[in-house]
Amino acid sequence: MNLESEIVELIRKNRISTTEIADALGKTGSLPGLLPLNSLKYAVGKVRLIEPMNDSNYILHQELESVEPGEVIHIRPIGFSDVAVFGDLVAKYTLLYKQAAAIVVEGNVRDTARLVREQYPIWCMSSNPVGAVNFKTHSEETQVGSEQSRTNGGIAVCDEGGVVIIPANLIDSNLSKKLQHIEALEDLWHYCLNTLKWSTYDIVVKKRYLEDSEDIPSSLLDSINQLGGK
Repeated sequence: MNLESEIVELIRKNRISTTEIADALGKTGSLPGLLPLNSLKYAVGKVRLIEPMNDSNYILHQELESVEPGEVIHIRPIGFSDVAVFGDLVAKYTLLYKQAAAIVVEGNVRDTARLVREQYPIWCMSSNPVGAVNFKTHSEETQVGSEQSRTNGGIAVCDEGGVVIIPANLIDSNLSKKLQHIEALEDLWHYCLNTLKWSTYDIVVKKRYLEDSEDIPSSLLDSINQLGGK
């Protein structure tokens, strides 16, 4: 198993939230405005970026043929109005037959009633019954992946809070350590809040647990210290 797969599995196994991932990325990484179409969905996987253009989903249909199982499909429309980028047919093909982990679209969807009824793992901005056309509206010269380096090949984490993408260039052993540290810190903070009844000012700002360590189980403190402290 390579490092990327190990990090995906670490995130999935611990169900690490988008909030924690954003913290590990220094309060960055989110795709603003995206929310789950269906409740209680969680997905993580390698990102495949697809950029349909000019109110047409021709490129989307074309590139979906290459989707690998477990990928999160990040659809970033370029030159689109508010028309829906895709609907039930694309969702079923991508999620059921191509076995993608989720679809993330920085735009609208349609066939919303069916997408909700099927409980597909889709994150989007909104819905619109009017869909995109399916023929070419671009020249080959204009089909440029302007955001490829930012998201393609990264890792997407999707939950009730939205979508956060870890860029491919940050997928390393340091990231793995950060994620483990944040998980351990969350456990410690919740112990201080729920058991010791400390204030959030004491916990988050003053880091009282560093001074009053006798009140903290050694297992919690050891985990933090092993991963860099604080």
